[in-house]
Amino acid sequence: METVLIPIVFQSIFTLLLIRFFIKEEINIPYLDIILGVLMVHLIYKAVLLSVFNGGVQYEKLHGAFSLLYGPLLYQYFQNKHISKNKKIIISRNDLWHYVPFLLVFMVNAYVLYAVYALDKLVLLDHYHLVVFIVTALSGFLYATYILTSKTFASKIDLHKKRIITGIACLLYIPGVLGLSHSLWPQMPGRIIWYLAICLLLVFILIERARAQKRALSLLQEALRAEKQRQMEAQRKVYAHSKLGDSERKAISGKLTDIVIREKPYLNAQLTLEELAKMIDIPKHHLTEILNVDLNTNFYHYINGLRIKEAMRLMRNGQFDGNLLHVCFASGFKSKSTFNKYFKELTGTTPKAFRERETLTEG
Repeated sequence: METVLIPIVFQSIFTLLLIRFFIKEEINIPYLDIILGVLMVHLIYKAVLLSVFNGGVQYEKLHGAFSLLYGPLLYQYFQNKHISKNKKIIISRNDLWHYVPFLLVFMVNAYVLYAVYALDKLVLLDHYHLVVFIVTALSGFLYATYILTSKTFASKIDLHKKRIITGIACLLYIPGVLGLSHSLWPQMPGRIIWYLAICLLLVFILIERARAQKRALSLLQEALRAEKQRQMEAQRKVYAHSKLGDSERKAISGKLTDIVIREKPYLNAQLTLEELAKMIDIPKHHLTEILNVDLNTNFYHYINGLRIKEAMRLMRNGQFDGNLLHVCFASGFKSKSTFNKYFKELTGTTPKAFRERETLTEG
């Protein structure tokens, strides 16, 4: 039974990293993250039992009652109606009834654990094990069946969430399936199957969450592009009757490019549209027109885009010893938050990640 320790320890560490990753990326889903946390606590608890009782009968038959939390938490994740706008869970009285079985079994478990460890009353284990197993299997079966057969699940849940719910629901069926299989094959290593199933489930959730993040980012970028295109079309209509001819437009664009390359005015953090227009010796509304119509951008995006290119050049050259704050100011930004925002928007990565990648490439 010591072989079970490997997936248990692996899954505990894996879940910690998983939760930390999603909190860092700010895509946390409260109930789903709680499920991951409970799985981690559950597996650590079993690892402790394995260590204390050296894989004996106590390890096999002592339950932590944590399995009784998965059904209610999956139900809350499925309902998703008790979460505020800032993603904080709001507990209602009706929610609490779902957790009564866990609380009761947990208290009984504490007594049995004391009786077995301190008083050596192993006789309690068989009855306790059987009762908890039946309650756990029944709870998982009822919650999973209710969710998977509901009309809401069939028609109103998006595909990504539906896959995660189905995966967790399948896990809830496993105790019952193992119980039936054990009656036909008493020597079946049910514990190993159970914990390996948990490992596979969480790897599956990790993949689904990563896909969801990628999809959300893609949809956001698409929405931003559509909005930008809409704004550009509106600007073209505004300048539909512009007095600037093609030759004048080309001349202004050429001057703008020449000034940008030769004098790098964008390195001035206080640069304004009026100042840049004076450098080219044109009215500011002509410069705005060139930026909006010919370059499909506006003054701030144009200037900050040039600053980001400068920041990338500085990092590739290894200047400022990798100090991102110095790179930020040296490339013309007034604040690090604006620097980070435009860098991520234009390159798809953070300044820190870009710097580390360039360092590895050079190495």
